[in-house]
Amino acid sequence: MDKKVDLFNQPLPLQAFYAFGVDPGVNTGVAMWSKEGGLKLFNMTFWEFIFFFEANVIPGLKSGELQCKVVIEANHLNEYVYRDRIDHKNRGTVLRMARNVGMNQNDSKRLCEYMKLREVPLEEYLPTKADRKWSVEYFQTLSGKPTLPSHEHVRDAARFIARYWVDGNKIFKKPSA
Repeated sequence: MDKKVDLFNQPLPLQAFYAFGVDPGVNTGVAMWSKEGGLKLFNMTFWEFIFFFEANVIPGLKSGELQCKVVIEANHLNEYVYRDRIDHKNRGTVLRMARNVGMNQNDSKRLCEYMKLREVPLEEYLPTKADRKWSVEYFQTLSGKPTLPSHEHVRDAARFIARYWVDGNKIFKKPSA
């Protein structure tokens, strides 16, 4: 995942089903799963994901030789939170966070619009307060790969498509110490 992979020159095998989990943002986390290839994790920019999808997935979907499901964190569906007052000491931090959230929401909305425009099977996933982030250790236990490197956005993307790649007996159970 840390190495820059040339995804644009590696067409996906056809006659397969792929699940994609996408956590949009400055560091867009992408998880790709297929029965044949297993779970693969990527860190991409917004445009790298669009170009990858356009080059490798859309042709297979259009020809009918490839099936997929895309699950995108749809944080653009969140209700707005308004603050009447901002403490002058925290003003810069609050404004920076608001800008980052706005950028992530814009990326989320654009990715969902793109998938709908291209007629890709899409699930817009809106996390709730009950959703828990996965720790590195828990993620490595679920994946069965104790050395699997990941960052928060990639783990989130993998969590969105966990129903495809996680053994049902392991999911949502605390790993043994």
